[in-house]
Amino acid sequence: MVPGAMASSPPPLDVALSLPIAVVALRLPISRAVRVPRGLFCTRAHAAFHASLGARHLGALMPRRSDAQRWEFPSPWSLRRFALEPGPRGSELSAELVLFGTHAVEARGAAEDAFADVVIDVGGGAHDASTGGVSRREVFVGSLDAWCRTRASEADPPRGLVVELVEPFDTRGEPFSLASTTSGVALLLHRWALEESGFAGEAGHEVAKASAEACANAVRAAVSALPMQPDVRERRLTERTSSSNGHRFPLRGWQGRVVVSGDATPVFPWLEALSLRGGRHRKFGMSEVEILRRDS
Repeated sequence: MVPGAMASSPPPLDVALSLPIAVVALRLPISRAVRVPRGLFCTRAHAAFHASLGARHLGALMPRRSDAQRWEFPSPWSLRRFALEPGPRGSELSAELVLFGTHAVEARGAAEDAFADVVIDVGGGAHDASTGGVSRREVFVGSLDAWCRTRASEADPPRGLVVELVEPFDTRGEPFSLASTTSGVALLLHRWALEESGFAGEAGHEVAKASAEACANAVRAAVSALPMQPDVRERRLTERTSSSNGHRFPLRGWQGRVVVSGDATPVFPWLEALSLRGGRHRKFGMSEVEILRRDS
């Protein structure tokens, strides 16, 4: 990008769709059979992977503050589609690692190695370490827009979608709203795109903030206009100890599905982004979302 090219005028509302992403399928042998609820295992695997990245000092994959936007960015990755299956010597964990932004995508090899180092607390004071030999397969490397176009062609057209809340979706105590959660992810990805392009540094944080909020508001309005039937319930998963103050706090969120009727083409990229990211503030492996096609 030519310096100053975006700063002369506001970026398009869909600039986030130009963000580079990578989706990598990983499979990891675990040293013995794991018999805990899937959701609880997901939260612990997610936390273990974050700790492994920190131990490796992979700054490109850790949370950071943007001075240009005066904003705290979360980790530019998510783990999704966890599955625990019997293996030859215990259990095997499979998952998809999704990376957002150029620096994270370029660090995917190191991230895959860090995944092989995870030590997962499975309760009862026991820890299951990997037996090594993580296998990996690149599912996709490219722009978010290219990913969405591929997924949309599979639905062709994306009508009658189901948004499945696979794991409890954390809304920080608020009722679940598909429009609100989707717009939150749009705001995050828009800010990431502005950071990558250099627009935020050139135009200033107020302009960048206004641009991201305009994107989020447009997405919220578009999703709100869709006919939908939510069937969700709040679920408490477990408790966790805060690393900052030592207090116990509950991990809870909304689980179920939202049936979206009509033509979802205008918002399909943002629903896919929600599925890839799992919420703007995804915590401990919660808030996993799948976008499914309704049976005709």
